[in-house]
Amino acid sequence: MGTGGGFGCKSTSAMKLDLHTHTTASDGVLSPSELVGFAKAANLDALAITDHDTVAGLDEALKAGLKHSIQIIPRIKIKTLRQA
Repeated sequence: MGTGGGFGCKSTSAMKLDLHTHTTASDGVLSPSELVGFAKAANLDALAITDHDTVAGLDEALKAGLKHSIQIIPRIKIKTLRQA
């Protein structure tokens, strides 16, 4: 199984994952490491960190992913404004 920032294949069985989460780096209620620990307790294989307009929590999340053998998928939501 890939861990941390890698994108390896676990096996032919289905992976348990959450592809849209937020940390306290934006509008979440858990720190990046707390969120990864929560994912481990929920038996997830992979977790996407998708904070708003920041990547500030990714280093912490990637380190926690390595510690807990959870694959971290770095993502970001970027606010855009349309001017008339």
